[in-house]
Amino acid sequence: MAEDEHAPKTMRYPRDPSLDPQLVWKGKDEQDPADLLNLIVEVTGEKKKDKAAKVATAHSLWVPAINNHGGFGRWAFIEISDPWDAQKTIRAAVNDD
Repeated sequence: MAEDEHAPKTMRYPRDPSLDPQLVWKGKDEQDPADLLNLIVEVTGEKKKDKAAKVATAHSLWVPAINNHGGFGRWAFIEISDPWDAQKTIRAAVNDD
C-alpha cells in the first residue's frame, strides 16, 4: 500500500474572494468550535523530575479542568518520547478523541 494512502484526508473549503481576507472559509461563524481538538504535544527528551511533574499536571489536572469548563473547546494532551513514533502517536490521539 502506498505511503499517501495512510495520510489523513485534507478538508478544503471553497474560497470566496468577496469575503474579508481574514476569513478562512465561508460559514466560519456557523462552525461549532466543539468540533475542533486542541492538542498539547509535549516532546520529551531527557527524563527529569520537573518534566514528569509538568506532564502529570497537564494530563491529570489541566486538561480535565479546561474540558470541564467547556468554554475553550476540547483539549487533549500527549507526550512524545520517541520522535520516530510521533506521527503514529498524534494520529492515535486525534482518532481516539
